[in-house]
Amino acid sequence: MIDYDYECIYQFYKDVIHKKGDGLLTAEIDFLLRMYCYGSIYMTAEWTKHKMPLAPEEITERLLDALPPKLFELLKDL
Repeated sequence: MIDYDYECIYQFYKDVIHKKGDGLLTAEIDFLLRMYCYGSIYMTAEWTKHKMPLAPEEITERLLDALPPKLFELLKDL
């Protein structure tokens, strides 16, 4: 399930970046995107396994705070 979620979210963000312009998904951005997608999926899974000790708004805020600045610039208008 985690791998499936990762692939869906990763592809979603890749498509968003591609729509913004060709050449924006550089090797560096792709690395950051893959790292962020894996991290956010695993942190969300951990959150659910531990009976969601944070409110959904708190986990969402923390995940957004962890977004690398270079990705934030590409995705801030979502």
